[in-house]
Parts: sequence; structure tokens; C-alpha cells
Amino acid sequence: MRHAEKHYWFRPKTYGYGAEPLNWKGWMAVVAYVAVVMSFTVPLMILPALNEAERAGGNLAIWLALMVVVTSAFVWLCWVKTDGKWRWRWGQSE
Repeated sequence: MRHAEKHYWFRPKTYGYGAEPLNWKGWMAVVAYVAVVMSFTVPLMILPALNEAERAGGNLAIWLALMVVVTSAFVWLCWVKTDGKWRWRWGQSE
């Protein structure tokens, strides 16, 4: 089947492991991931660090937990929406 028929958002990387955006939906998923990460990074880590009266260290555990959840969900989405299997590649096309 062609890419459009299965609605893939990502393709396996040419070099290395993982996937890269294939179309606008893949790129929007990446932008959404970055936006979500920044939406909790700024209030939990950056703003307290700028305010010398507060310490960002107390928020580190919350930030790490959110990063694990959001990143795991994003990696799962990329894996499901990739046209092909994830494996290490040295530039050979299939």
C-alpha cells in the first residue's frame, strides 16, 4: 500500500534508530510534543529558577514524571504511525 492509504505520519530514519516526520501530521505531532513539554517545563523549572526565592529542585520529581509520561506517549504514537519497523539503519534503503 502507498503511504497515503495507511495514513502514516513517520518513516524510519535512514541513519540510526527511530523515525522522522513523513508529512504535515508528523510535523504537527512533533510541534505538539514540544508545546506540551514546554507547557509544564516553564512553570515547574524555568520560572522558579528565575525567582531566587524559590528553588526548582522541589519540582524536579514532578517534572521528571511528566516527562516520562509525555515522552512515552509520543514515542508510542511515532511507533504506531511509522511506515515500517524501527531498527538500526546505516543508510541502506529497503
